[in-house]
Amino acid sequence: MKVKRYFVLIVVLLLVTTILGGQTKLNHFKVYSAKCKIKQFSVSLQDQFSKEQKRAIVRGIPYFANPVNKNGEGIPNPNAHLTWYTINIDEPLIKRVVVIENQFGKQKLILGKALYLLVPTEKIEPNSLFPCEFNHFICYEVLEGDFKTDVKLKDQFNESSILFFVGKPRYFCNPVSKNMGKIYDPNYHLVCYDIVSPAEGLISRTINIKNQFGDNRLTLQKGTLLCVPSQKIEWSVIK
Repeated sequence: MKVKRYFVLIVVLLLVTTILGGQTKLNHFKVYSAKCKIKQFSVSLQDQFSKEQKRAIVRGIPYFANPVNKNGEGIPNPNAHLTWYTINIDEPLIKRVVVIENQFGKQKLILGKALYLLVPTEKIEPNSLFPCEFNHFICYEVLEGDFKTDVKLKDQFNESSILFFVGKPRYFCNPVSKNMGKIYDPNYHLVCYDIVSPAEGLISRTINIKNQFGDNRLTLQKGTLLCVPSQKIEWSVIK
């Protein structure tokens, strides 16, 4: 009888560890404006809003997302970075309403076109590793949505936490299958908000990155967005 109880207890502990282990992979990201020239190419994309793969033209790299420590909560996965690629999908505008929930609460957003593809990336530096089994994301513009708060952010580029004012939700990002690849966590979404801080100066940084599209050298400037792990509760097409 005792053996059965111990067995049940071990199974429960393993399940809890697995669940919490999955949750600890959910980084916040501070997004920096970037400069980098690339040759355009095409990919196929399919997310939870699509019934089939869609062809997207990839045109440039406007942003780079660094994992960030928000309000002293830590950085669960310091190797996970995301390079933002501008995409163009030739299709009519479809407006959608989504209800999301994250650490900032529950919000209702009206979405427009898909504008960016976020690609898991290694930032080349000592002891860096490629972020394996990490989602790609497709990001839609937020046409309607409002929010205000403030947070303290610290990442690899800052020696101390800096106070940022958080504003309008700017992008909603779905996990996406790229070229029929796997979506590792279909429940991990991102909502990206405008951020601004009088304390953050304009400092140009150059980094080397590596991902499935190859190696690139980026010049980063000011932090402009905070991407927050989010749950998509419901969504529908606006007719």
